[in-house]
Amino acid sequence: MDRRSVRTARRGASVVTGRIEPALPSRARTLWRPQHVFAASIGSRAQLAAFNDHGAIAVNFDVLRGRAPRIRISGGQSETFSLWETRSGSGFVTHPKFNARLVTVRFVTSGRITYHHRRGNFVGMPQVATLVGFDQLRSVEASPDFGAVSATIAVDVLAAAHGALTGDRTRALPRLETVAEVGSDGMRALYCTVARMQHRVAAGLDADLYMLPLLQEIMSYQLLSAWPRTEAAPVGRAGGVPARAMRTALDYIEANVARPLALSEIAAAAGVSVRALQDTFRTETGQSLGQFVIARRAQRLPADLADRPGVPVPRRPGGMPAPREDLLTRAQDLIERELHRADLSPARVAARLGISVRKLHLVFEPSGESFTRRVLARRLARADRLLRDAPDRSVTEVAYAAGFESLSTFFRSYRAAYGASPGERRAEAGRARDGTDDPA
Repeated sequence: MDRRSVRTARRGASVVTGRIEPALPSRARTLWRPQHVFAASIGSRAQLAAFNDHGAIAVNFDVLRGRAPRIRISGGQSETFSLWETRSGSGFVTHPKFNARLVTVRFVTSGRITYHHRRGNFVGMPQVATLVGFDQLRSVEASPDFGAVSATIAVDVLAAAHGALTGDRTRALPRLETVAEVGSDGMRALYCTVARMQHRVAAGLDADLYMLPLLQEIMSYQLLSAWPRTEAAPVGRAGGVPARAMRTALDYIEANVARPLALSEIAAAAGVSVRALQDTFRTETGQSLGQFVIARRAQRLPADLADRPGVPVPRRPGGMPAPREDLLTRAQDLIERELHRADLSPARVAARLGISVRKLHLVFEPSGESFTRRVLARRLARADRLLRDAPDRSVTEVAYAAGFESLSTFFRSYRAAYGASPGERRAEAGRARDGTDDPA
């Protein structure tokens, strides 16, 4: 399909609308059952019939007359979300088993696919992704040598995600285009997300009670942010969240990471929108909120074992359990790398380590030095070194380079630590270099 065809399809009515209804009718729940992992390799019409009868997915497969089926499908699904990859040498035709409030986003990797919908026909191919509603869908036809990664999600789940993302309480879903070129950074990122999620689910890495709902939520937010709309999206309020809200979010994650946890739930606990919290997490931790929760969940099991009474924990010289000692070393390394940042804070370091602020302070306790004292001591040491080794830099430049935001705090703390002002210490270092020190 050329660009003109893409534009023609876009001028048609969107097949994803804002009305909210139950995702699956009662009959559908008996035909489409949750499967953490499913896979099928279909090479005969008998296998095709068996898969249609017992595969528990939302469509029936068929092939054109005279062709032997060659279809491979793998993925996983919950009651409201599925991820799968399809590869077919023969091509195929599918027909919905039921009418439901679902949408499918599909990224074609080879061949092409045509949707026969009551509101028009829509074509997907490499570099042209599709987002087609399940209701009023007549059939879908895939060409020979077809490949695609796809995700199906309930419309009410998308609408709830839109509300959490924007703070819109109307639960109205924006009207999204049916076809979209995979050219923008956002669309390419969405494709990578769907492909990686499908691979991990099909491999059984994330196909469990905890991960599928979280993957569903992450993909929903990314789709709503990246997919083009039939009308311009309203401009939201920019900016991060207050430090208190960030601390609340971190503490909430730490307290609840062992159970299924939604990003919207974290944002609600912090009293901010998901989008604002996402932006702040990217700025403060270098990760999205979803990536942070996944990483924290992966870290939780060994941490739980280390803190559990009665479980032997390897210890190193000094008597500190190895996991906590490792955290201390990593925290100290982070402090050293980010001393120049005036906004270096316990919340920032805790977020980078994937722990709560409370846990971070506990990690520092056995060392006999608090987080705040560690940061101050290292900043003063860096400033002292710069005063001696960089005589061409002013005292003000040195203070800012060491991460001090206030000159008065710098001068006061420096004198308390070294018994002299920065200028006096620099002069003393200069005399020592010149060999003009007064006799002791």
